[in-house]
Amino acid sequence: MVAMGVAASTLWCIYFWPEQLIMAYIDLITPEKADGIVAVEYEKGIRRSGRVYNILKVMSRSPQALQASMRMYIAVMFGESDLSRAQREMLATVVSWSNDCFY
Repeated sequence: MVAMGVAASTLWCIYFWPEQLIMAYIDLITPEKADGIVAVEYEKGIRRSGRVYNILKVMSRSPQALQASMRMYIAVMFGESDLSRAQREMLATVVSWSNDCFY
């Protein structure tokens, strides 16, 4: 069922936005090759979720941006707030959907 949804979403994008078929290639830093700030952030990601998500790998080309982005993410998702964690996740999902992000 999920695969059909992904396929349908992909076909819908191809039909309405064929120019989005062109994709840049970004050479990712793998966890095995990471060092310094990148290695630290990868390790934190593994402790948080058991893996290094691609969004971290893409940002690894700018270690300071990766570090700043992760600080913001932690503050927004885990910092003091009147919103529950579930509410924050729901908001993140709605924002991703609104931005046509199928990630």
